[in-house]
Amino acid sequence: MPLDRGFYRRTRGLRAPITGTELLGPLLYSIARSLRPRRSLEIGVGYTTPFLLQALADNVADVDRELARLADAGRAEQDMPFAAAAYYKKWTPPVLTAIEVLSERLAEVERVAGRLGLRGYLHPIRHDLRGASKLLPPEAIPLDLAFVDAGLYEAFVAEYWGTVSPDGGTVLFHDPFNDDDGRAFVAALGSNDELAERMGPFEVLTLVEPHKTRQNAILVLRRTVPVAPSP
Repeated sequence: MPLDRGFYRRTRGLRAPITGTELLGPLLYSIARSLRPRRSLEIGVGYTTPFLLQALADNVADVDRELARLADAGRAEQDMPFAAAAYYKKWTPPVLTAIEVLSERLAEVERVAGRLGLRGYLHPIRHDLRGASKLLPPEAIPLDLAFVDAGLYEAFVAEYWGTVSPDGGTVLFHDPFNDDDGRAFVAALGSNDELAERMGPFEVLTLVEPHKTRQNAILVLRRTVPVAPSP
């Protein structure tokens, strides 16, 4: 099901203007649709969660159609001229692991996911960010995509960065510029040699909503495979 009126009607109970995620939900949907993550993580659930789940379901529907086309060489050549065969060989059903410390919020997200028919893509864990990495099932890592809406930027990197795929695993942090810890973390990304050595190669992008005073930015980190030196 696409993001139609029915989807927005069923998710409106999760929408909370104070969280600043009214535009972030659709953005995460588009990112997940583009990256097609098989192993995703969200820390701090809410309005954004069903958008991520819907993206996973829509990706599955697309892959099913594409696999049918690939089985027919003529159709594949006409409809999918740039298809990467290696991608489809390693495709596995996607899952979103959702970590949330508040049981009431997690339960509401589970109810909404059920109403949308998306509960099968959700693996909920009631826990604080700290220590929850030990609860990730083996099939949930390495992470292709993570959305962190819980602060604790350095704590996330210290505990979870090793679970992020070094081959393009992408992490999005919400609202990093409106508290001291967030600003210090962003500054350290470009100036702290110890942090850079621990994290390895990565790319950085910040997206800011200039019309807001808070809940107004996303920090995107993408792990990259080290480039081998030329012989």
